[in-house]
Amino acid sequence: MIDLHNNKSKAKSYLPIIDFFEIEGNPVDIEPFGSGHINDTYKITTDLDDRPNYMLQRINHYVFRNVDHLMQNIDLICTHIKKKLVLQGETDIENKVLTPIATKEGMLYHRDGNGQFWRVFILIEQTKTYDIVETEKQAEEGGRAFGRFQAMIADLNPRDVHEVIPNFLNIASRLKDFKEALQKNAVGRAKVVGSEVQFIADRENKMFTILNMAAKSQIPLRITHNDTKCY
Repeated sequence: MIDLHNNKSKAKSYLPIIDFFEIEGNPVDIEPFGSGHINDTYKITTDLDDRPNYMLQRINHYVFRNVDHLMQNIDLICTHIKKKLVLQGETDIENKVLTPIATKEGMLYHRDGNGQFWRVFILIEQTKTYDIVETEKQAEEGGRAFGRFQAMIADLNPRDVHEVIPNFLNIASRLKDFKEALQKNAVGRAKVVGSEVQFIADRENKMFTILNMAAKSQIPLRITHNDTKCY
């Protein structure tokens, strides 16, 4: 997928995509937004000062092959958290959890004529993300937010959540692929990485610890994000 974050003129051509979604107001501007490297993200500004703006994303379909399952997961988890926040008496909920916007056909995403997949969320204003943690306080607050997220979804049935990228974090699958790559030695470098290969071999048994405990029902099956980052 081509990176278009720094190409505002190209972004303008995507403004009509928002018309497929049930937004409030009329879109008047679009600009590249954020620093993500998986999906292409744009801020949509509308003509209503007292209503939200929106975040338009082109989903990287090469990474997320099953967009249906991806969006079902997001909708399920966001709805679950919103209900909990309401029960806890919290307000301004749309600024505390993502709100996916449905299309005019009731879908959670739109597929355009070029086979590209798009989704829309209410934009959470006056927030900032950090690609690199700069202070201990930021790290502490990041951990606190992630811990609260995990606590909020602890009572969701894991079997209701789709595995969007099969075996992405399955160490058994990863090691199998690793050994097959070593055997094929496609670019002839296996002999010069012997110490690295041995490093993995020496720790292979430990890598299976979690899988083995799960197989013996020694730990519960739970939902995790699996791609949180604090650099």
